[in-house]
Amino acid sequence: MCHPNFFIVGAAKSGTTSLYEYLRQHPQVFLPDIKEPVYFGADLDFDTELCIRPTIHNRAAYLKLYEGTESYLRRGDATVWYLYSQLAAREIHEFDPDAKIIIMLRNPLDVMVALHQEFLWDCNEDLVDFAEAIAAQDDRRQGRRLGCTTHFRQGLLYEDVVAYAGQVERYFDVFGREHVCLIVFDDLVADDAAVFARVKEYLGLDMAFEPPRRHMNARKPAQLRRVNQFFAARPRLRKALFSNVFSQTAKRAAIEVATRLFRRPNSDAPLDPQFREELVERTRPQVARLSELIGRDLSHWCDPVATSPGGDEGVAGAGD
Repeated sequence: MCHPNFFIVGAAKSGTTSLYEYLRQHPQVFLPDIKEPVYFGADLDFDTELCIRPTIHNRAAYLKLYEGTESYLRRGDATVWYLYSQLAAREIHEFDPDAKIIIMLRNPLDVMVALHQEFLWDCNEDLVDFAEAIAAQDDRRQGRRLGCTTHFRQGLLYEDVVAYAGQVERYFDVFGREHVCLIVFDDLVADDAAVFARVKEYLGLDMAFEPPRRHMNARKPAQLRRVNQFFAARPRLRKALFSNVFSQTAKRAAIEVATRLFRRPNSDAPLDPQFREELVERTRPQVARLSELIGRDLSHWCDPVATSPGGDEGVAGAGD
């Protein structure tokens, strides 16, 4: 039976959607419509009743995603939370010890800000103020200060999510460095063609194929949070809308109508400089450790005024 033989394991908000969409166009690659099945990572606590995106925990259902894909050289899974999970690396290795692993990393501060916005959009987060959400991490670790629609509590531990050094080291230890392709988001923004070429070479794909590229997973408008709040209060409708019950056309129409009904001005505000500097200092030890681990100086990530090249959206949406 066909099964995935490469994994884009993360990190969240670091360009994985761009790579997923790029690779989907390659004739030698199969990636399922469900970008993030979340099959591996038994320690990930997604609430399947509230989560709008489908997750798969049954082996037969997971392998069914890859049914009839014998003709493809590479079959992939692009679940970004496998990097964060403490168990996924070992589980994937037990599933396929020869699997190829792709890790994409981005400036931790930019990831936390972008992830907070993403979680506001999908109603995992109910604290609109980013500083308040950061301050609530310890409480949330204990199960307090969670919203009624929170469906992935671990994701709200923003600083844990971007503690990349230990996460990357875990994959190095399990698979060996030679089986891990590591991509820094800055490189994707600076020269996406070179990054895509490196991935094709790593996966053993036809290097000549070059599909058209387009922007992916751009930041959601602030008013869409109101849309999701509307659907969050109606779980059955919400679940149906984001499942395969409705066609893509019907889904887009429903979201467009709701967006018009709940349109609000964008309330995003820049980070307070002092708070930004405080967060930078808190991430500095992790950045230094990661730099040493991968043999690349990432100290520019610790510039208090630095952001990833390309801003919040980056080369192609800077999405998951």
